[in-house]
Amino acid sequence: MARILIVENDATLAELLQWALRQDGYDVTVALHASDAIELGVAEPPDLILTDWMLLHSMHGGNVSKAIRDVCPWTKTIVITGHPEIVRQAWAWGDYIDLVIEKPFHMRHLLGATHRVLHETDCVASSFSYQ
Repeated sequence: MARILIVENDATLAELLQWALRQDGYDVTVALHASDAIELGVAEPPDLILTDWMLLHSMHGGNVSKAIRDVCPWTKTIVITGHPEIVRQAWAWGDYIDLVIEKPFHMRHLLGATHRVLHETDCVASSFSYQ
């Protein structure tokens, strides 16, 4: 069972994502703050980080991914963002980001992308926008 670390400061969205991913068979942990996510991710490396780009306290999803992937380079990262202008900024962190998904998205598309990133060894990085 793949382990997923959700990093999302919106507790309601984090709970929804956690529920959906658990229903899909994943072992899911949630961190509402970037510093907590880094601590959790280094202590118990996830297979996938699912992170919002814009986090509290001057950190973003790229910072979280880099900190964890510097210790656990096999970990994959999907960034979700509600800001189209952030997509280019996220891809500037390409060594630490495997996929960018724009909000709003349909949960089945997120689940499909999660499965693809986790299970395809030659996953081609791309951006998704589902509206």
